[in-house]
Amino acid sequence: MEPKQEDTLHVAVVFERLGPYHLARLAALAKRARVTAIEIVRKDKLYQWDVVDSPCGFKRVTLFNDEAYSSADLVKRLCEELDGLRPDAVAIPSWGRPASWTTFRWALQSRTATVLMTESQFRDAPRVAWKEYIKRQMVAYCGAGLVGGQRQIDYMVRLGMEKSRVFTGYDVVENDYFSAGADQARVHAKRLREELKLPEKYFLTSSRFVPKKNIVGLLTSYSMYRKNGAPGDWKLVVLGDGPTRPEVERCISDQNLEGHVLLPGFKQYADLPVYYGLGGAFVLASSTEQWGLVVNEAMAAGLPVLISEACGCAPDLVKDGVNGFVFDYRNPNALAEYMRKLASGECDLSAMANASRTIVADYTPESYAEGFMRAARTARGNIPASTIGQFVAGKVAGMMIKMAQKEGE
Repeated sequence: MEPKQEDTLHVAVVFERLGPYHLARLAALAKRARVTAIEIVRKDKLYQWDVVDSPCGFKRVTLFNDEAYSSADLVKRLCEELDGLRPDAVAIPSWGRPASWTTFRWALQSRTATVLMTESQFRDAPRVAWKEYIKRQMVAYCGAGLVGGQRQIDYMVRLGMEKSRVFTGYDVVENDYFSAGADQARVHAKRLREELKLPEKYFLTSSRFVPKKNIVGLLTSYSMYRKNGAPGDWKLVVLGDGPTRPEVERCISDQNLEGHVLLPGFKQYADLPVYYGLGGAFVLASSTEQWGLVVNEAMAAGLPVLISEACGCAPDLVKDGVNGFVFDYRNPNALAEYMRKLASGECDLSAMANASRTIVADYTPESYAEGFMRAARTARGNIPASTIGQFVAGKVAGMMIKMAQKEGE
């Protein structure tokens, strides 16, 4: 294959931790440019992914083995790495962590092109004026943005970036992996159901057990589905684990759902396609969700989807009545009714499954690479001149870093 013109571009992409979907995106990007991935930690408490060390076609730099580091150490190590790399462009992972502000300040001082990667939407949380002001300082001096979809574009524009400098492709997964794995599981469905003790038909959800995932709300809707006759007798399989598990277990007991709801626990990346492949439909009932990559996974695996309207991916990935339905998470009856529609045979599940795969086919690691390269080229043409505003932005970044350092003391 003849190399593209941008193959000589050297980009540094900063992530808090490299999980499976980060690796898939970066491997696709490495076919377009010279990539150095900087991960802050090798493993953390938030995500329980196994560490993946297989070659991915790009340089990988890990700053710390775990989370036992200070903010001062982070600033020092990250700046040293960036000083040594001197990339043509650097990608910043949103604005929520010290690594983001450290990378931003370094880019300002070195006059390096910056791509701001984010999946935030305006409705994620109540917006506070002073926090939005701080975000605007970063947005004003980043050359381009890379986001998930329309809601994320709208929020970036609201924060001050020109729409022509915002590109999509950020929120993608390895579609072929989930598609092939799910199809393979269906070939061996009888044996796998017996081994994993999975029911013949079930709704599936997969998430951390934290309040915003609204698992208790999902259980309430599922209980209503059962009280309304449970057409098809679909069970509910809830993958994941986390601090709200005791509350989830109490809810199952209080609503007499034992035997109908299964909690297999957290599953590693290699196990997920089987659960998708043997399921009947996927549900995500979050009360807030920046995007919802599990929806991409489920759609690639060929599942109809029931998705909370609060999920950032809803307007981009879900076409009502075509590949699933969007519901208001505050209305448990609405989700219960959609469960009934899918389980009763009222909907053509096969057609919905095919539609899911067709829609998500536009959201691949190659889409990330394409969007990233467009953003990087745009950013290189929008490196801000040294101004008082840039000086202020640098001071804001320094303030955010110092605040993080004090919180860590």
